[in-house]
Amino acid sequence: HFDIPHEVVEDILSLQNHLMDQKMHLASFTTVMNALPLSVQQIVVMYYRISFLERLPLFKQVSGMCKIDLAEALESHIKEKLTSVVVEGGESGGIFFLAHGLGEV
Repeated sequence: HFDIPHEVVEDILSLQNHLMDQKMHLASFTTVMNALPLSVQQIVVMYYRISFLERLPLFKQVSGMCKIDLAEALESHIKEKLTSVVVEGGESGGIFFLAHGLGEV
């Protein structure tokens, strides 16, 4: 367990926002993230997931605690170009959100 001062956590979250705003290459972001303690990485991931949910109209009116529960249940996957996520007529097993990139229906 790391005892990380609140100011440091805020700086890390600010960096994460900056990297997203600058659209840095995924490898650069991964390098920065991997250098952080695991507990901080988990905080950044939760922050990103909650901020992502807040941008979706479906979840605008959902309580903060519900957004936290949803964020904890989310799984992140990176797909290669031209990879099918769901095939018509097949089972999907869940709901999918596109956080970055383009998709075709």
